Amino acid sequence: RYGTAGALAVHRPDREGDTRNHHVHILMTTRRLDASGQLGEKTRELDDVKRGPQEVEWIRAMIEGRTNQSLERAGLEARVDRRSLIEQRAAALDAGDMDRAAELDRPATLHEGPRVTQIRRESARKGRAPLG
Repeated sequence: RYGTAGALAVHRPDREGDTRNHHVHILMTTRRLDASGQLGEKTRELDDVKRGPQEVEWIRAMIEGRTNQSLERAGLEARVDRRSLIEQRAAALDAGDMDRAAELDRPATLHEGPRVTQIRRESARKGRAPLG
C-alpha cells in the first residue's frame, strides 16, 4: 500500500514473565523502496494532517484483523483489540454486555520498563517488598 519496508520485533515473556505480555513492535521506513530496494521519496500520506490518522487507523485495523485470523486458525481463543479500554467498554455497553463492560471498567496498565520488572521479580523471589 505504501511501498515501504517494515520490520517486526516479536517480544515473548521470559519464563519468569507474565505470559499475557506477548507483543510486537512494528517499524516502518518513512521512505518508499524502488524496484532495486533503494530508498526513494518520503511517504507523505502518513504525515498528512487529514489523511495520516486515517491511514494509521487502517494499518492498525489491518494488523488486528490478520492477527485475529491467525489466532483463530491456530485454534486459540485469544484475540487482540486495537481499541482503548474506554472504546471497548462503550461497545460492550452498546451491545448490552454488562459483564464484559464491568470487566473493562479498569484503568489501563502503565508500562514500567524492564528494570522495574526485574526489581519486582527479584523482590518477589527474596520474599520482600520492592523498594520505592
